[in-house]
Amino acid sequence: MNNYEVSRGKRGFFFFRLSLTNQLIIVNVLCYLLSFVLILIYGESFFSNNLAVTPGLVLSGQKVWTVFTSIFIHANLFHIFANMFSLFFLGNFLEKIIGRKRFFWLYLVAGILGSLFFVGAGFIFSNLTTPAVGASGALFGLLGVLAVLVPYSKIY
Repeated sequence: MNNYEVSRGKRGFFFFRLSLTNQLIIVNVLCYLLSFVLILIYGESFFSNNLAVTPGLVLSGQKVWTVFTSIFIHANLFHIFANMFSLFFLGNFLEKIIGRKRFFWLYLVAGILGSLFFVGAGFIFSNLTTPAVGASGALFGLLGVLAVLVPYSKIY
């Protein structure tokens, strides 16, 4: 055992021993707290202009990164609670079925596709200024994969 392994402990840092689902929950909660602080410092406009996905800004090529950042940002305490509660049950179940790496990529791709779907819907319905945040797109992607893989299973 080298010095690095000794300093980290026998099994490593606590965060990395958690399931990926639980790590994502922690990251989402930390991002929520950070966004709350940023809103207090810079105001609501910083939140909606730089973190939330807004169809008009994405379509004009100005804030393309928001299709990613919006997955980890939530509007209020109930919103993050509902999303993370759902992620806990859906994610832990699906992660055991498909594995850690596949689950990670599925979560990110589903979240980004959910953001892009919102941008497309904003374009179709001429609503280009309404911002969106949350992990709901990613959660619906997880739910869809579960419906295909284990259609008759109960999720607790």
